[in-house]
Amino acid sequence: MGLLKNLEFSVVIPTYNRPEQLSDCLAALAAQTLPRDRFEVIIVDDGGGAPAAAVAEKFHARLLVRCLRQDNAGPAAARNTGARAAEGQWLAFTDDDCLPAADWLEAYRDGFARHPEAMLGGATVNALPQNPYSTASQLIQDFVYRYYNRDPAQAQFFASNNIAVPGAKFRALGGFHPAFRTSEDREFCARWLAGSGRLISIPAAVVHHAHRLDFRAFWRQHCGYGKGARRYQLALRASTGRCSIEPGFYLSTARCLPRELARHRMPLTMGFLLILWQTANAAGWLSEALASRESYAAR
Repeated sequence: MGLLKNLEFSVVIPTYNRPEQLSDCLAALAAQTLPRDRFEVIIVDDGGGAPAAAVAEKFHARLLVRCLRQDNAGPAAARNTGARAAEGQWLAFTDDDCLPAADWLEAYRDGFARHPEAMLGGATVNALPQNPYSTASQLIQDFVYRYYNRDPAQAQFFASNNIAVPGAKFRALGGFHPAFRTSEDREFCARWLAGSGRLISIPAAVVHHAHRLDFRAFWRQHCGYGKGARRYQLALRASTGRCSIEPGFYLSTARCLPRELARHRMPLTMGFLLILWQTANAAGWLSEALASRESYAAR
């Protein structure tokens, strides 16, 4: 574009074969209270069979929106593609199945007024409370945030479906690691902190996550997170010599789990799905560990 001088934000959305969810996401962005000439939306179609450009075209009258397309390379690479094309001062990342609240970008703008060099992370709300798999995934994220972000001014981890960063600093750090198909946000947050960056929680920056999960998708998601966790461990060991296994997280989760389940309307279902979460995570971790060992042996 090159002519958009007043852009504060570039919203980057990776997408893959989810035109309905993408349309809902764009409708939420079109309802932002931040003036529309202050932000652009960059959709990155990650080689899907249902082209996202047709969805974007329907919103041209309501948003500064453009759609880029790449061969399938995963969400980390797609976010980097969008960031390279972005013209806004700040990059805001969300996913195609997320519905940002109307004041989402304004909340981040207020956050950057106080913390201009920080990575900011907002709050995620489950938009599908009747779906037990989506509810369990949200409960898991709540566990993770409660453990890693006990001090909002010294947070340790944000999921990539709701973060905002200074664009120049993101590019200087190299963006997301494209080799991570999952857990790219964990690796990126660790690199940000290692570079003396700060992570600041902005609870007012809310997205509603309409993650349509069933048994197979839930297993695949958390198996993928297990694989990503193993890749992250290997990367951390190679760069720092440290191990990333944190018994404290599991002890903390075990302590608060009975209390959480006791007040839940589906305690038995949630208990089963949390066991399934750990089983899938372990299966993914082991699969990646075996694959990396075979790759090393073949050298």
